[in-house]
Amino acid sequence: MQLFVPSARVYGLLDKVPFHIQLNGPLGALRQLLVPHSVNSSTPFHFNQESSESCPPHTKPTIKVSLLRQSRVETRGYKSWMNKTIGQGKVWELPPLICNSRGTVHLDWAGEVQADKDVDVGGFITGNISVRVCRSTQVIQKCSNFPVLFQDFITLVLEPSTIDKQASPYLSLQMSIPIRFVSDSYVEVTGEPPPV
Repeated sequence: MQLFVPSARVYGLLDKVPFHIQLNGPLGALRQLLVPHSVNSSTPFHFNQESSESCPPHTKPTIKVSLLRQSRVETRGYKSWMNKTIGQGKVWELPPLICNSRGTVHLDWAGEVQADKDVDVGGFITGNISVRVCRSTQVIQKCSNFPVLFQDFITLVLEPSTIDKQASPYLSLQMSIPIRFVSDSYVEVTGEPPPV
């Protein structure tokens, strides 16, 4: 499974980030992923390259693409982090479908993902932050200095489907690509004379 995004990996907070997903493999393995009931049955079927009418009904694996923000703190040799989804992607299937393939095949999806409207800051790293502990509105003491990191990712999750509560022979897959959000999108100006 491969996830393709624009190579710069730096996007404005309001940008819709396009992506492309490709799943490659032998036809038998992909058939087992998409049509598990046919693999387990005693009567095999054959995909017909000429017509999609003989294509058996198949289940679609769950494919989710989202934006994930990871907040990480390191202090006194300990690390702590929290993940939060900050945007959900839209995914659609692209041709050719599995029924139109032979031998080694690839299945393709495309889509776009955008940060939620309430996300108004990109990822960043701080130096040392002073944290004060408060009880009953009284500041007690300075606690410690530690770095804080906010990192954003485009995350892809593939979950094989099941038929009749039969478990898939495949495990779920998750992959993440680090990205960076900035406050403004890059806009290329054309038709203007170059500065002198």
